[in-house]
Amino acid sequence: MADEAGIRKHERQLARVIREFESQLQTLITTAQDTVGALGITATREQVRAAYQPVRDLAQSTRQQLDRILASNLEINADVLTPETSQQLIAAVETLKTQTIDKIVTQIDTEQNTVIDAVVLAGIAGATATDLVSQTKRLMRAGAARINTQLATSVLQFDTVVTRIRATEQNVKRFRYVGGIVDKTRPFCASIDGGTFTVNEIQSMWREEWSGKAPGDPFVVRGGYNCRHFWIPVESDE
Repeated sequence: MADEAGIRKHERQLARVIREFESQLQTLITTAQDTVGALGITATREQVRAAYQPVRDLAQSTRQQLDRILASNLEINADVLTPETSQQLIAAVETLKTQTIDKIVTQIDTEQNTVIDAVVLAGIAGATATDLVSQTKRLMRAGAARINTQLATSVLQFDTVVTRIRATEQNVKRFRYVGGIVDKTRPFCASIDGGTFTVNEIQSMWREEWSGKAPGDPFVVRGGYNCRHFWIPVESDE
């Protein structure tokens, strides 16, 4: 089983891909905004689609990067997983790809079509180019925020699933809740950050209610939507 440093290294790899995606996404969206804004109400559907294409290409590239990281994770876990749990891990990988990158591509298509509709309606209503730029920026920023949150949440959920599977294989009974405290940390997460608990204690604590709590396995959903915390198996009797 990988130690805490090993798990954190994997977490950093995933976080790096997410940060790069977010950074490039913002740049590409700004470029698309400028392109559509410059065209104004004369923009055609084809031109709006062309403006969005680099964003779609970025999503596909990110998918490939995640595939490589996840394939490496599968290889690392190969010596401790039974055939059954290996299949569970493979299923978790497939779910991750479906719930992140595939959803992102769908989201991009949806946002693109929303902007196309806005362009057509603006043309019909005789809106000015300034009004159109303002509207498309609002739509695109909202879409980018949803994409980023979806990606970050799903990747962390996958990593937690991996940790739980590997800990089960090694009969680990205690886990440490880590992730640190920032301004937006939920009070519940802040109260247990750094703490070590048994599986039963964790299950008991997650019967409580708090703002932002998500339904499901506490090892997967953790503090809730977009939670930055994760579980580390504790092998010793400390």
